[in-house]
Amino acid sequence: MGAGLVAQALTPPWPALMNSTEQVVLITMSLSARDTSSKTIEGGLWWGGVESLVMALEGDELEHGTKEWKSAQQRVRRALRKLETVGAIEKIQQATAGRRSVWRIKTGSPTLSFLPVDNSKNKAVENPRKDHEAEEVDLHQCRPQVTSM
Repeated sequence: MGAGLVAQALTPPWPALMNSTEQVVLITMSLSARDTSSKTIEGGLWWGGVESLVMALEGDELEHGTKEWKSAQQRVRRALRKLETVGAIEKIQQATAGRRSVWRIKTGSPTLSFLPVDNSKNKAVENPRKDHEAEEVDLHQCRPQVTSM
């Protein structure tokens, strides 16, 4: 197999993610197998411990259950399906390793950052200490998944 073919096979389908209208998506979730409130979000994604889906644009949090919250939830699901198509699932599993994290997906950047969650406040640690450094996954290193239609 030629080098060109290998490079082509490893190139993720970026347009689906880069043309997204989402600016910043915050997703709080628990990947703990002991989570008894586990749910599966639509679209057949791998995560079995989704606690909640919250979307914030420009730092404004939406009240749970409102029309705006439901609309944001749908946009988060679309963003996650886009991530699934670029093969990010495996990298996300490795980076979170079962820990509860806030995922920041920034449009225009091929990077997901994972911030530790302060369980006492139930929100992300905005300025992580050295022992709680934010983790990042470069989506360029993800291998694309082939899906059958």
